Amino acid sequence: MDSAISPHLRCPRTQAIRMAPDHEPAFPGWSSVVSPAQERVAIGYFGVQTKGPEAKASAAATLAALRQMVSEADGPDRYELARHTDAAGYDNLVLIAYWLDHRVFARWDNHPDRVAWWNDLKRLDEGTGYFREIFTPSTAGFETLIGDPSRLVGLSAVIAAPTEQPIREHAYWGSMRDRLGRAQTEALEPVGLPEPTETTKDSRRIRVKGSENVTVIRSGQNWGMTQEAERKLYLGNVEPALRTAMMYLRDQGRPIGCYSNAYMLAQTEEGTDLPETFGYGIWQSLEKLEAWSAGHATHHAVINAFMGLLGTFENASAVNLYHEVYVLKSDEQYYEYINCHPGTGMLPTLASQETPAF
Repeated sequence: MDSAISPHLRCPRTQAIRMAPDHEPAFPGWSSVVSPAQERVAIGYFGVQTKGPEAKASAAATLAALRQMVSEADGPDRYELARHTDAAGYDNLVLIAYWLDHRVFARWDNHPDRVAWWNDLKRLDEGTGYFREIFTPSTAGFETLIGDPSRLVGLSAVIAAPTEQPIREHAYWGSMRDRLGRAQTEALEPVGLPEPTETTKDSRRIRVKGSENVTVIRSGQNWGMTQEAERKLYLGNVEPALRTAMMYLRDQGRPIGCYSNAYMLAQTEEGTDLPETFGYGIWQSLEKLEAWSAGHATHHAVINAFMGLLGTFENASAVNLYHEVYVLKSDEQYYEYINCHPGTGMLPTLASQETPAF
């Protein structure tokens, strides 16, 4: 078996590994192998927020403008589209963009046309919400888990180099941490809290600086290649448990350290829904995410439902599972919200900073 940590990122551990010496994963998983030439990647979540059916046309037009921006020079190596409805009932169209090289992203982001568009005072008066949540983790600061190396999604698809063999650091509590290069020598504990760096007097534009070791996860499920029997079991048993867990984090996650959570439905370029969902969560720390994952009934219900599906199909499920996790230094993240309601993204964190232990 391979190690999830790319060879050039491996080093003597000063932090204990969570994997048992005799661990053998019950089912296979792969991870992305990054090149020594890579330093940091860039991921941007660009969103359009509206409410009500009458606003759908304007939201689609704004999303089209964002798609045009990412098609220009120094644009991303890949982008994907999704939508979700948040706890306040607002519709959010989201473009998720991936750059292999954060320096290319910086050129794109700092282009005068982009700077002018985001800073234009017209954005404040259009009646549409806009947000961007930007992450530039080091290659030692992110990890990926790939369910099927022939069906790559998100960051794994951009890197496009999965391990040749399945990995060992998989299918046990704590494996997420063991797949991170930084976790070999760092505890990855949170330091400080997110804080606003710029706010207009009427709070229509708010920029936020993230705190040390904020953790972001995108965890997805694609059932498009399932046959009828498995699709029925997935949509009837697994997806409802998953939805319950995602809604719990969306609506009640802040007291346990989940700053923001969205349960998204992937879409085509034409705006048609795809048979793929993913959770997108921003957490105070990796430890907070681990505590919910290992200890909360909503997540255990998801695991139990999926293990039931695997048992029925003898560990040969056609549901493609994947995830990507970034543990971010404070200068590897920034957030901006224009005309967004106060429950959006990192905004509630500014109003209530307490996140007691789970």
